[in-house]
Amino acid sequence: MNSPDALTIWEAQFGDFANGAQTIIDTFIVSGEQKWHRHSGLILNLPHGYEGQGPEHSSARMERFLQQSNEDSDEFTMDEVKADVDVNIHIVIPTTPAQYFHALRRQVCALYVVVVFTIVAFSASTLC
Repeated sequence: MNSPDALTIWEAQFGDFANGAQTIIDTFIVSGEQKWHRHSGLILNLPHGYEGQGPEHSSARMERFLQQSNEDSDEFTMDEVKADVDVNIHIVIPTTPAQYFHALRRQVCALYVVVVFTIVAFSASTLC
């Protein structure tokens, strides 16, 4: 949060550490702009861990993060600038290495003043 223009990536290995960090994510990262007018350029990598180990293997539940998005689910906007500026988090689920690269590139090359928190959920085998 100190340098929102830096590319800071935190990977929760198999999503196991997302549960312990949920308070920090809720308090400082997802709602930081609304509470303290501070932007976060953090990228949170959440390998979801659902590769045959079963759902108990991962605490990186996507529904937690989808519920924290401030986007209005009843209204779909076609204005790309408005959509990027008004949202507090981007949730990305890349299926190829190219999509992952472009998610990182988008975070670094943001044309807008607002740099938002990005969650990247992926399966490790799909990015190989």
